Amino acid sequence: MKIFTFLLAICLLFNVDMAYGQTTSSFDDLSLPLDSFWNGADGSGGFTSGNAFFVNDYIASWQSWSGFSYSSKTDTITAGYTNEFSAVTGSGYLSSAYSVAFVSSYGGPTYIGLRNLAKGKTVNGFRITNSTFAYLSMKDGDAVAKKFGGATGNDPDWFRLTIDGYNQGVFADSVDFYLADFRNADNSQDYILKAWEWVDLTGLGPVDSLVFRLSSSDNGSWGMNTPSYFCMDDFTTSDGVGIQQANMDIKMAIYPNPATDFIQIESSEPINQIQIFDQTGREIVVLVVENELLTKISLEEIPSGVYFLKVETNKGPTMQKLVIK
Repeated sequence: MKIFTFLLAICLLFNVDMAYGQTTSSFDDLSLPLDSFWNGADGSGGFTSGNAFFVNDYIASWQSWSGFSYSSKTDTITAGYTNEFSAVTGSGYLSSAYSVAFVSSYGGPTYIGLRNLAKGKTVNGFRITNSTFAYLSMKDGDAVAKKFGGATGNDPDWFRLTIDGYNQGVFADSVDFYLADFRNADNSQDYILKAWEWVDLTGLGPVDSLVFRLSSSDNGSWGMNTPSYFCMDDFTTSDGVGIQQANMDIKMAIYPNPATDFIQIESSEPINQIQIFDQTGREIVVLVVENELLTKISLEEIPSGVYFLKVETNKGPTMQKLVIK
């Protein structure tokens, strides 16, 4: 009993507010060779980077794609559709890799689904810039689209990205970002984005998916004339491991901690489920139990490191740091 009380005091001491971690989808983890791209031709339907799944819709019969691709293309001067995978910056934000989004009216929604502990949490935001294709089209005009500002520079043109947040299928809120804006009466304030800028998405609140829409002042009988592309980097999510107040109604001891081969969890409330997450928010272990007050978990298959242990009880969840030696 004395051991339990001592361990309980230690656990309660450390089971306080923990800062949320962040996971960044930088696309560097996708190991893309320099000056190349991936457009979904393998039929996989998308790709995962960080705590997010980026949906891709590839139509083999047309050899066309929409949604998200990823790229390390460096061409900032070639105009037109043949250069659809290049960012106007010539690289990612701080590395060669980045994502290119094509919002097509003929494909499915341009969509990101959150995974692991980021699901249902607040998304911090991402870096954005124009594709070379869209930038040069707006800057100079082409066979389909007009030069933004028109011949005099006074046309109030604009190119806007709208990000819609959803949580469990319910619309949460939207954020708008202008990739180009010529609406100011002072033409010196007109711009077409040519650098990486931050888009803050915290105002959306808790979400589990995002849908991206593009609109423009330049439209024709077939819809928007401006090339419907943008480039993304450093999509940053909250891991969900932290800024979580300790559930003081639950008295719990986890020992030994640091651990090697196993841990035991002793709780004042019946335990229903136990999860172990790594520092990126990836679920390592999930164990469903039936109203146990004392349970033992083997750690033999888990590498040494720092993890987070989430225990669901009849009175709600509690989370603690777990160190495996």
